[in-house]
Amino acid sequence: AERLMDICIEKLWDRDNGGFFDSEEAVLGVRLKGIEDIPHPSANSVAITLLLKLFQLTDRFEYLSYAEKSLEYFAGEAQVLGINGASYYSSLDCYYRMLRLSIYGEGKLTQSAISSFRPYTTIKYNRTHRLININEETHCIVPCLKTECYDALYTREELEEFLKRY
Repeated sequence: AERLMDICIEKLWDRDNGGFFDSEEAVLGVRLKGIEDIPHPSANSVAITLLLKLFQLTDRFEYLSYAEKSLEYFAGEAQVLGINGASYYSSLDCYYRMLRLSIYGEGKLTQSAISSFRPYTTIKYNRTHRLININEETHCIVPCLKTECYDALYTREELEEFLKRY
């Protein structure tokens, strides 16, 4: 996924204004770039959501930066499009509500995280506990909203309480 996104950035990213062109080369002298959802979600809206998801999985802040630049670039156009730019608004909602549940260890808490659906949630399995400074046998979940991470959660009840507040 990272390799494919990096290719899209290299070939389609508008370095002057932000957002993604629909093609690598101009067709009849024009390179299109938009967020209108006709008849399917716009490529830019899908790209923004994918960039946000990849940021959550990889911690590559450049993905977050590309998503932010695209959201900003298309903000004015989205106001005019209204319902025809619904996917843009969905990606904007994702930007403000994206939640990462970083899972350390295995156990019933993992199943609770998987079964508690929340839109824009990314579940990330971690092989090492070094980053959170606990022993390898401990099973916990560290929730993060965009770039802000919270204290580790050790029980299903703590996870449910956090998700209610979120």
